[in-house]
Amino acid sequence: MRVSCSIQIYDTTTGKLIESARFRGQDTSASREGSATGDGATLTKITDRLAADIVTRIVDVIYPAKVAAKLGTQVTINRGEGAGVAVGQTWVVFGLGEEITDPDTGEKLGRNEAEVGKIRIARVTPKLSYGEATEDTGIAVGNIVRPQRASEASEVPPAAPGPGTGQKPKDVTDKVKGDL
Repeated sequence: MRVSCSIQIYDTTTGKLIESARFRGQDTSASREGSATGDGATLTKITDRLAADIVTRIVDVIYPAKVAAKLGTQVTINRGEGAGVAVGQTWVVFGLGEEITDPDTGEKLGRNEAEVGKIRIARVTPKLSYGEATEDTGIAVGNIVRPQRASEASEVPPAAPGPGTGQKPKDVTDKVKGDL
């Protein structure tokens, strides 16, 4: 059983499209013959997971995850349980530079970003996650953090998603537009 949906996030004051993403969910354990009860439960499981992923994506676009505190090599980010953070994940830290403006239109396109480190998540609480800096060339409070994509990982990947890990199966999210 497969379910797909798309979202678009607009700035209501300007009408400008901020983000567009496509989400897919599937469950291969559904039987071919199926039953109304079994199929309903499977569909509920898939749509609940999609709804949680969509809410997380919307929050991440509007309020990106950030470094909330730093003490030595321990780095705390302002995301906790239910926000896609799991023990063992690597998150990339970006310092923000100057605002980028389109030279032709004058439209503000975002801010310049530079990678300033990486964090390996060691503990996740309801509102915060704690990690150790594995690379640090200037991690500071207020820096943006994003989970490292599997394709970018040069180190050992985290354990496969499973119950209680807080990680999303790979088939759940398929981004259409790049990260902000």
